[in-house]
Amino acid sequence: MAARPIERISVSSAVADDLRKRILGGDIPGGEQLRQETLAAEYDVSRMPVREALKQLEAEGLVVFSPYRGAEVTSLSPDAIAEVFDLRALIEPDVLRLAIPHLTKADIAAAEKNARAFDRALHGSGKDVGELGRYNWALHAALYRPANRERTMQFLQTLHYHAERHTRLHVILAHGRQRASDDHRNLIEYSRQGEIKMACRLLREHIKAAEDDLLTFLKEQRE
Repeated sequence: MAARPIERISVSSAVADDLRKRILGGDIPGGEQLRQETLAAEYDVSRMPVREALKQLEAEGLVVFSPYRGAEVTSLSPDAIAEVFDLRALIEPDVLRLAIPHLTKADIAAAEKNARAFDRALHGSGKDVGELGRYNWALHAALYRPANRERTMQFLQTLHYHAERHTRLHVILAHGRQRASDDHRNLIEYSRQGEIKMACRLLREHIKAAEDDLLTFLKEQRE
């Protein structure tokens, strides 16, 4: 590959910026390995800033590390994203509808605790950003668990796992930060007040808005 020199100021950020553009633009496809030594030679830098750049992109959901393959680009298939979010929009409002009449103060407190942790992670370090998916699921799970739908909860947890990287990409790069925080706060309040219709409507809109924003963002980047 031809060398792609990068200025020595904020080397890891510059490498991350360039890799991000190439991934979102489709120049580096999903599933492709990102070898640190190859990238270091390509950008004419040492391996350390390359590793830092890859960790930053991992926090954003664009790269995943596996034990045997190292770093590779996350698949961002629009069809796969739509399928996951469409399933969530179908199932989660119904589970919430069943759960709200049985919510306890402890359930609400758990949701609020994870909502605060989610907000802190939005404005924290790269390591904190990597926890967004975990806090998001914990928040939703606290509101859904009183529905007593064990198999559904297991399936939803799997869906959230698949959506985790897309969730991070949405709130970090697709400008979903403030809406995510506001929706979480309002969802908890509607649930606390027993406003089933309002809570379920907001939840469905919350999920679909994230899907629409993310798909629009990916389309714009590739165009």
